[in-house]
Amino acid sequence: AAEPAAAPSVEVKTATVPMLPVPAPDPKVLKINYASKEQGADVLEISKAAKGGGSLIVKDKDKYCNVPCPSTDANLRLVIQLSEEITMVKFVLASYEKYSSTMKDFQVWGSAKYPTDKWEHLSNFTAQEYGKEQEFELRAAVRYLKFKFYTHYGDEHLCTLSQIRVHGMPHVVQAKDDLVGVLEDSSETIKLIQSFDAKNMLAEIEADTKSILDEIENEVHDETAAAAVAAAEVAAAATA
Repeated sequence: AAEPAAAPSVEVKTATVPMLPVPAPDPKVLKINYASKEQGADVLEISKAAKGGGSLIVKDKDKYCNVPCPSTDANLRLVIQLSEEITMVKFVLASYEKYSSTMKDFQVWGSAKYPTDKWEHLSNFTAQEYGKEQEFELRAAVRYLKFKFYTHYGDEHLCTLSQIRVHGMPHVVQAKDDLVGVLEDSSETIKLIQSFDAKNMLAEIEADTKSILDEIENEVHDETAAAAVAAAEVAAAATA
């Protein structure tokens, strides 16, 4: 079989999707698949050579999307509209077909708007050859995702992909978590300010300063007394 072509170079345009640090979300929230047709997701674009693109967003494991391979047509490209704008945490690729080639190297792009010519390149990935379901971490605020598959495993006539699932948190939940975090930080700051006792701190500083000055004075006194004794001893020796 011919060697698969390397991923072409791409021009990354002006960023439209912020990459976000996301706190650990509630596991219950992550069970929702925002790339599910039942939730309202849709496949807006797909390569002309591809068949069954709608299967990528349904639960039926017996259905799948396929493109001929090995050929240039195996470069599967598609755009998915998520059911709502979310703070994405991860996505899952599923391939359940046994007698087909599977996708390998791919890119993921994102946008908050569609249509657009300013897709944000989110990351590059490499799928494992024999993984039926593979999970990839990717954190960004998005509503639309573009997948570009460039290479594949195997030498079967068809390359297949069964499902794409996307998990994350709705912006309402994310905003709530952010607000709670800000309030918690503010509460800790207020407690710190309230625990600050300027008078006691000043008294402690004055006490420490007095102790240091007393030590210096004692050292000077001791050195002066020692010098006087030494001088007296020298004078006594001179008159002897």
